[in-house]
Amino acid sequence: MGKYYTRRGNSLYIYVTEGDEMIDLRVFPPELKLFEAESDWKVNDRVAIIRGAEEESLQKAEIILGLNGFIKRDVEEDLLERYFARGDESILEAPKPIDIGEVIMPVMEPPMRTETEVEPSMEAVEVEEAVDEGELIEHILGYIRSRGYNYPEILVKNYYISLKTKPFVILAGYSGMGKTALTRLFAEAVSENVEEQYLRVAVQPNWLDDRHLLGFYNPLTGRYISTPFLDFLLRAVENPDKPYFLCLDEMNLSRVEYYFSRFISAMESIDRTIHLHGFSGGVKTEDGRVIPPRLKMPSNLYISGTINIDEASYSLTPKLIDRANIIEFYGVD
Repeated sequence: MGKYYTRRGNSLYIYVTEGDEMIDLRVFPPELKLFEAESDWKVNDRVAIIRGAEEESLQKAEIILGLNGFIKRDVEEDLLERYFARGDESILEAPKPIDIGEVIMPVMEPPMRTETEVEPSMEAVEVEEAVDEGELIEHILGYIRSRGYNYPEILVKNYYISLKTKPFVILAGYSGMGKTALTRLFAEAVSENVEEQYLRVAVQPNWLDDRHLLGFYNPLTGRYISTPFLDFLLRAVENPDKPYFLCLDEMNLSRVEYYFSRFISAMESIDRTIHLHGFSGGVKTEDGRVIPPRLKMPSNLYISGTINIDEASYSLTPKLIDRANIIEFYGVD
């Protein structure tokens, strides 16, 4: 029959039929707390049952299951309990698939716009070929392989899930393991124009504030000194239907709270506003562009940071860790 899962309130049933392999429970990140000693769960070679899990953890688990080829089905709990106990596939009686609706996107405030707003999606490229998350992730994996890279499949899937659920991801590992390359390859796979939609910023040890990212107002000239990152951020605001990918390379060479403080504050705030300057009418740059006094963190901006754990650098604060998903690299061919 195949590989399936069923949601019933705060319970999740994962089950397979004869000839299909049960999912490796290690694909579920520990922070979801689905299979811990104190959690209410049981598993055999056909069925895994989780009860009383947090809603956010269950939503992430559903994404992981979809990426691993599991189909959502509507089956009564008592039937699934009997299938767990007996293993008789006739108990399932070929249940009908559930319409799972739209793909889950990050819950973030939309950018400031006056016209009709468009929900961002990573599916900007190859939409006709990648119509659901399973096909989209296969497209991404295929593209990365076509470029000669051999990342573990679970690593790419975890990166995808992390960006979708909390679009600030930290990639940690020894230097030369392909952390920065993954951010670029992923962006290439889903972008219409990667040169416009991807930006790598090399963090420097002497960054003591955020002017290297967001620029600053020069009172001597009356002009705003912009930066490649601010220009990139404004493009993301102006094109909310396209994904934009930022890579802060070696982000802990300087203290992150020094140069990233306004972003951390925006992540905490309800309106997710970043303040740039105090002039209500905006300030022009040297080339005549007008920089607004404030903007909202666009929901189509996906931020990745890389850190090398083998180099002398600053540790990440608990406040920052709480606002990011962290993926540890072990190796890539």
